[in-house]
This record gives sequence, C-alpha cells and structure tokens, in this order.
Amino acid sequence: MSSAICRVLLIDDDEDDQLITRELLAEVETRRFRVNAASTFAVGMEMLAGDGADVVLVDYFVDSGNGLDFIRRAIADGFTQPMILLTGLGAPEIDLEATTAGAADYLEKGKLSSALLERSIRYAMRGAEIRQQLVEKTLLLQMMMDNAGTGIATFDRRRRMVAANDRFHAMLGLPATHESGPVMVPEEFGRVLGIDGAELPACVEIVEAGGRTLEARHNRTPDGGFVTVCFDMTDRKRAELALQEARDAAEEASRSKSQFLANMSHELRTPLNAIIGFSDLMRRGIGGTSANYQEYAESINAGGTHLLNIINDVLDIAKIEARRFRLVEEMCDLRGIAEACLRMMATQLRERQLTPVVDIQEDVPRVSADDRILRQILLNLLSNSAKFTEPGGSVGLKIAREEDGGILMAVHDTGIGIAERDLDRVLQPFGQVDAMLNRRHSGTGLGLPLAKSLTELHGGRLVVRSQLGRGTTVKVHLPAERVVRDAGTGVPPRANVA
Repeated sequence: MSSAICRVLLIDDDEDDQLITRELLAEVETRRFRVNAASTFAVGMEMLAGDGADVVLVDYFVDSGNGLDFIRRAIADGFTQPMILLTGLGAPEIDLEATTAGAADYLEKGKLSSALLERSIRYAMRGAEIRQQLVEKTLLLQMMMDNAGTGIATFDRRRRMVAANDRFHAMLGLPATHESGPVMVPEEFGRVLGIDGAELPACVEIVEAGGRTLEARHNRTPDGGFVTVCFDMTDRKRAELALQEARDAAEEASRSKSQFLANMSHELRTPLNAIIGFSDLMRRGIGGTSANYQEYAESINAGGTHLLNIINDVLDIAKIEARRFRLVEEMCDLRGIAEACLRMMATQLRERQLTPVVDIQEDVPRVSADDRILRQILLNLLSNSAKFTEPGGSVGLKIAREEDGGILMAVHDTGIGIAERDLDRVLQPFGQVDAMLNRRHSGTGLGLPLAKSLTELHGGRLVVRSQLGRGTTVKVHLPAERVVRDAGTGVPPRANVA
C-alpha cells in the first residue's frame, strides 16, 4: 500500500453521487485518498487554485454547467492536474468530446467500481507525469536549439517546417512565424536550401553576395521527414583559401628553385671540370711535380670530384622535379651492376671496418632499365648505409626475384637507424633528421630522396624500414614489366655471371 495520500478534488452537485464516490475510494486497499468536494464549478476552480489536488473528478452536468467547459478553462488557465470526466450518460460522442477537451479519462457512473476508479486515477496521474516529463524535455530541447551556434530546423515528409531555432531564421533571413503547426517555407528559401526538388541533397553550399558562405546539411528521419543543420562556413572557407594561396606560393617557390639549380649547372660545372683536369695532371706527375704537389693534387681532385657529385645529385633532383629527366634504357645485368658497386665500395667498407653481406640470387634475370641510374641507386644506398654504421657492423646487399615477378634490390645495415617519426622526412630532398648527425656525418641529404625518385622513374617503389639502434633496410622494388623475357619461351633469361 502506498504511503502517499492522493488528493482528489470531486466536483459534483449530487450529494449521493459524492458519497458513492467517497465510499468507492475508501474501499481501495492499495492507496489512501483524501477527497475535497465542490458543488459548483466556480467553487471547484477556487479550490483547485487554492489547496490544489493531485487529480480532479468532474461531473458532466453541474449546476446547469458543462464539465467539459470546466476542463477546457482549467487547462487554459495553466492547471496540469489530470481531470477525469464522470457522467451518467453512456454516449460515445461524449467520450470523444472529453478526450478532445483534454480529459484524461471518461467514466460512466453506473459502471463505477472501486477497482475501476482506482485504476483510472492511477493511469491518469501516470499519464500526467509522462506528459510533464515530455513538456520538460521539449523545453530543454528548445533551449538547446535556441542556444546552439548552428541553425537547426525539422521538416515533415511534405517538406513543411515543423520547428526551427532562432539561429536558423537569422542565418537564412527567414521571417519569424508564430504558427504552432507545420508551415511551408517561402519558395525562394526552399530553392536556396535545395529542398524544392524531387531529390533531397545531403549537403548544399550557399554563397551570399556579401561573401558569407553557409552549408546546409539534410539528414533523413524515420518518419520520412528530415533535419536540416545550417553552418556558417565563412571563416573556414577563408582559411582554406589562404592555405591554397600559401600552397600555390610554395609550389611556385619550388619551381623557381628548380629553375635556379638548372641555370647554375654551366656556371658550376665548367670551373670544376678545369680544376679536376689540371689537378689530375699534377697527380700523375706531368710537369715535374714533387711528392708534396702530388698529395695536394690528389686532395684537390678528390674535393673537386666530391663537389661535382653533389652538384650532379642536385641537378638530377631539379630535372626530376621539372619532369625533364630522361632514362637511357638498355638490357641490364643486375649481378654485374651489383658486383661493380661492391668493388667501388670496398675501400670505404674496409676503412670503416664494416663487413659486407652479399646475397644475389643465382638466376636473377636481366632487366630493361637505365644502367647508370641503377648503379647510382645502389651506390647511394650502400654509401648511406656505410656512412651511418659504426665500425664492426655490417652492410648487406640482396637481389632476388619477387613473387609478383618483379625484382627486389635491398640494402640493409646494422647502423644507428632512423626514428619512425623521421622516416617521411629522410625521403624529402635535403632532409637529414638530426643536427648532431649533420655534424658527425657529412652529406646533403639527397641520397635517399634521389634513389626514391630514380626508382619511381622506372615505375618502381622504394620502401624504408628502420629501428633506432638496430639498423635500416631500404627495399627497391622494380615491377615485373622491367624483367626481360626470352623471345622464344617468354621466360626471363638468366643474367650472365661475370
């Protein structure tokens, strides 16, 4: 049994009916009721406004008045208590009229029982609680919509606007409406929002004459309607435009850099070629040079050659960026290229006390490629590995067929490695990753980027895998289309072993 007492306001001018109603409520065992009775509608309204009630039982006829009029007036005055209409008439039309007027239930006096009356009151009070919760949630939702920074509106399946916040009206310049039901938006606004056609677009961009940009996004609802959310995208669009302008400026600067490097080639190569030519004469002792002069000449020659190699790398990068680099393709012996590169690296590996680890597949086929470029790729990778591997470590070279028919050329080492966050940076021109490394290991940072670009010119790809303190592996994948096949069998021929 509930401990709470339910306050009942009974409005009935028949004292016998009042007594019967009191007795029925007294018979209820699950709940206690306290009944206040009024014999007129006026007194009932005063009691409702004064002492209040949890539920109102009102007779259909009281003092020549109509109980439905009382219900309508009470609801209009803001009373939210559930009201149950009692009548001696069993007409279905009164039932419908009572529901339309706002009555929570309709009971015939001749069929009343304590159980029926208790259940009607219980249901009516629970229904009132649910309606109150719904009103509170609706008010909360409206408050959220009104305070949102975006415009929000709901439309029914006939594309009539059911509800919209003030922001939506303000953003689109829609006139305010005080109608409670769905309303058709003016035709021009329907066209602007993109809701005037047969198909509903997911998103519509609205660019106003003043430069303001709006974005309206339409989302379907299960009942066939949709919700429109309107965003002011002006600041974002301006930022995107500024970013695009900055990107264009950067690309223009890059093109200017490439053009500058291309133009400087003659100015730099000519004097360097002269230095190397004269120093070579001194190195070979032509002209009666002394031993000291020969040592100096060798240093000049080595320095000049080094500078020329750097300039060649820079110019190759510039040509690739300008799309002016041309491959000279021929049938290439990968084993022969690899062994030649290892011979060229032998002195550097020996001086740095590094162990070469070579794994070249016996039947590795020949490929159609630029022989000089393949040598340059391997030398760049081997030189990089040797440079960043401490004495006592190893530098390895592997060449083998891949499952897809292509060719794998991999250079691996036990060097200092590269942090994962820096892997992208080392593949960018001039992208050495650490100032300390720059001091300890000379170089322009062009080795890996150039090898990557030259690989891609062959339709291949270069992949770097590395771990700090464990070493680095650089894999060059040449596509199967580069493999030379025998005209008679269609099988890739083996390379001639030197």
